[in-house]
Amino acid sequence: MRKDLTVLAECYANSCVAEMIIDILKLNTRVRHKYVSGRDRILKKITSLYEKSRGDVNILALIDYERGVMRSFIDKNFRFEMTLFDNTLHIGVYKRSQKIIAIIFDPFVEEFLCRSINKFCDDNERKDIKRGDIENVCSRIQTRLLADKRK
Repeated sequence: MRKDLTVLAECYANSCVAEMIIDILKLNTRVRHKYVSGRDRILKKITSLYEKSRGDVNILALIDYERGVMRSFIDKNFRFEMTLFDNTLHIGVYKRSQKIIAIIFDPFVEEFLCRSINKFCDDNERKDIKRGDIENVCSRIQTRLLADKRK
């Protein structure tokens, strides 16, 4: 029997990337994201779901690594298995369970998007990610990715 996958995203842009992953892999799931979601809430949700399920849970989380001391929770709970895109993206495995994987943007999803698709590089565009219309943000990311595929 196939287990369900819970997908958690920290912000609008992380949610958009998560939606694209779901589409590419043809998964039957949805992204859990709320306006009030933040990295710490996502990390608490991972811990809560893991403990409530007694370790029988499959989670994909898309979170930002942040800077400075904010990195300590990620470092304490995840083991990096792979680093990609000029060190702006890490694939991490939860130290308590290999069933929990995180895509960790270093230091923020904006840096990854700027370097990988040359979008969200200036302050005005970056504000859209945090406070903007999710459909608009996703559309801009997907449009750029599709344009890059055609080259």
